[in-house]
Amino acid sequence: MLSIGDKILSTDFTKRLEQHRAYSSMAQSDLEELQLEKLAAVLDFASAQSPYYKNLKISSDSDPETWLKRFPILTKPVLRKHSDALLTRPKNKLLLYSTSGSSGIQTQVYIDKREQATFRAILINWWEWTGYYLGKPLLQTGMTPQRGVIKKTKDVLTRTTYLNAFGLPEDEVLPYLRRMEGREGCH
Repeated sequence: MLSIGDKILSTDFTKRLEQHRAYSSMAQSDLEELQLEKLAAVLDFASAQSPYYKNLKISSDSDPETWLKRFPILTKPVLRKHSDALLTRPKNKLLLYSTSGSSGIQTQVYIDKREQATFRAILINWWEWTGYYLGKPLLQTGMTPQRGVIKKTKDVLTRTTYLNAFGLPEDEVLPYLRRMEGREGCH
């Protein structure tokens, strides 16, 4: 099913999930080396491709951790004020994500399909560490009760029950959880 979804949505989620599963079995020293390589690649990309970081003229360093310390902390106000300058591609080639604003500041960020597939793969891999695997029933809560066609289809295919997270009392959640565990009569 995942491969079919990748073809329909033009993504590489399955490849990313396999990649992150492989990371789980790597030795710590290999992971640390990979982490430094990827950090250097991200810093190099940001410095070369993002107008925001180009203007900061942050000098590179052979040690990515030292180089990272020269980068300013990216806050929500900076994201909002410099959104266009932070982008490395036109907005119409990217996917828009918005935070809920629950911290007081709603913020928008842009990602591409590869980044989206990567963080979805990371999330599923984390879930697998806890014993959850795709296809097992899942109760998901969130702040958008109106699910579009793609999300509703995903919910059906992944056996996901979606509930609005706001004002969700325990006595309303427990029947869903019991039903999902096959223990409908349990209390």
